[in-house]
Amino acid sequence: AMAVYPPIPEPIAKKVKYAVIGGSGVTVAGEERFSLETSLGKLINISFLDDAKNVVFVNRHLCTKAGDDGQATYAPPHEVDFHLIILGLKTLNVKGIVAIGSTGTLQPEKAPVCSIVMPDDYAFTVPAPVTFWGKLPMGVFEPKEGDFGRIHFTPASADDAEWLELRTFVQAALQPTLADAKDKIAMAAGQSAECWPCIKDTS
Repeated sequence: AMAVYPPIPEPIAKKVKYAVIGGSGVTVAGEERFSLETSLGKLINISFLDDAKNVVFVNRHLCTKAGDDGQATYAPPHEVDFHLIILGLKTLNVKGIVAIGSTGTLQPEKAPVCSIVMPDDYAFTVPAPVTFWGKLPMGVFEPKEGDFGRIHFTPASADDAEWLELRTFVQAALQPTLADAKDKIAMAAGQSAECWPCIKDTS
């Protein structure tokens, strides 16, 4: 993979930056691509969204697996190595991440098809540890016998200045998209043109 994706130069790797993680429907074409060696493997097909290289981009399905020719190959959702992605972005001195994902909807009256939502809260339950730190010497999350591993984190606090700053940044960055494609974007319950893509106003 190194022959296809040269390593990110150290001065660029050390810069404080932000990251966008894209999925199947989000790709960046025609940009210079890099790789990064980590203790969990090699992150490949890394690109940047700006000339100053302050915003790094990785496609979660095309950054952790390489074919015999060194080119990135598609990793289906269950094979995406999110441990490697997050460690790689941390190694690149990333201070904030916007992850874009597409999914179906179980409540079309609340989250209709073609809606775009920035979640304020999430809950995730799986029968196995969900933290990636178990792969590194930094602690481990172990559910008790008979229990499920659980993580529940609520970042949407009006007292959290960093969260509100990120929320405002995403809203401002995406507003032109709403204006240009308003006939193609459905509003979820609780959304308005003013707070989109979030669900509610925290002001």
